[in-house]
Amino acid sequence: MKNKFSKTKKIFLSSKHGFSLMELLLVVAITLIATAAIFSSNNSKKASSEVESAARQVAAHLRSLQNEALAGKQIGASYIDKFVFTVASPTVSKYKIAYYDDPNPNSIQESEFDLEKKKVSISPISVSFTSPFGKPVGYVTITITSTRAGSSETRYICVSANGIINDQISACP
Repeated sequence: MKNKFSKTKKIFLSSKHGFSLMELLLVVAITLIATAAIFSSNNSKKASSEVESAARQVAAHLRSLQNEALAGKQIGASYIDKFVFTVASPTVSKYKIAYYDDPNPNSIQESEFDLEKKKVSISPISVSFTSPFGKPVGYVTITITSTRAGSSETRYICVSANGIINDQISACP
């Protein structure tokens, strides 16, 4: 019996323990590939959520302008006749909201909003709502696109001639 255990002990002591260099390099390579895959998918999700958030913000401002036109907003002693949403340049992610009194060509009040932190660009466009009906002038499509590298996320805001404002993934009809 002593002889049987001594053979096992010799085999156990003579065998190598641990991992070879190739095995360690293989594990490190697999870990790096998995990490890269996780980070790249996370970047596309971030771009998608930024575009969606920007589209919702713009659609909310358009609906707010439309509601103010329906309600007959008054600033000071002036009743507002025209409510205008403007994006002047495709390279700048800023838009402006202005209020106009019809006989006066100058705006009564203007506000500028910035989407710079969201890394998106907005198509240059102007949408106006007139009081008291709140209907836009014509049919308008606003395109919001991600400016992140490697991302092609786009959302559309459709403003129909009858005043319906939709935020959607597919292009406007």
